[in-house]
Amino acid sequence: LLIVSPFYGIFLLSLRKEIVSGNHSVKTAAIGPNGLNFTLYINEDFWKTLSDKECISVLQHEANHLCFFHLTEHFKASNHKLMNIAMDASINQYIQNLPADCVTVEALSKQCGKNLELKRGAWYYYNELLEYANKNPKFMDQFNNIDSHDMWPGDEMSEAERTFYDNQIKSRLKETAEQISIIPMGNSDELKVGEQVVAIGNALGYGQSVTTGIVSAKNRRL
Repeated sequence: LLIVSPFYGIFLLSLRKEIVSGNHSVKTAAIGPNGLNFTLYINEDFWKTLSDKECISVLQHEANHLCFFHLTEHFKASNHKLMNIAMDASINQYIQNLPADCVTVEALSKQCGKNLELKRGAWYYYNELLEYANKNPKFMDQFNNIDSHDMWPGDEMSEAERTFYDNQIKSRLKETAEQISIIPMGNSDELKVGEQVVAIGNALGYGQSVTTGIVSAKNRRL
């Protein structure tokens, strides 16, 4: 994740991690508050079913719930389950290689017969879906397996607690952004034989790769 998406990789490094299994309430992956910090929960049974790319997408998904301040918006909706769906739709459109059956804007558009707009926030999708669900109660039956986000603060959260969590998230976003620096472009003409180099790319189309080595020669014909 640090290679593919450094921002998310660094952001998640600041969180507490916990591997769970068995009868734990987290059956896939989740993020929840833990004192002054937040905890990333990963169900090892679920994790083993994913490909490497899907693992990265799941981590990005959970990080985005924090980055989009979903933990402190969720409780404001009257229908929490529908808000879970809306929040997943709002962030999944920015993530590639998601596991099968994940909520997407495209899938929701087909399911409710609406042309839902892309790049909109969770409240937009919530209101659109709520209108449809009120007219079609069975619409929600197809989402029985969606994550309930039980780790998130509930209706009992006070305004002071909401502000505290929001400030914690803002602080972590700021700290992460300050650790990201732009690498200046180099000049291959200044490269010298014997220097150490790192190549980052998509070698032969196999996916993201990192290779280290030492320059043995320059201007070699291939």
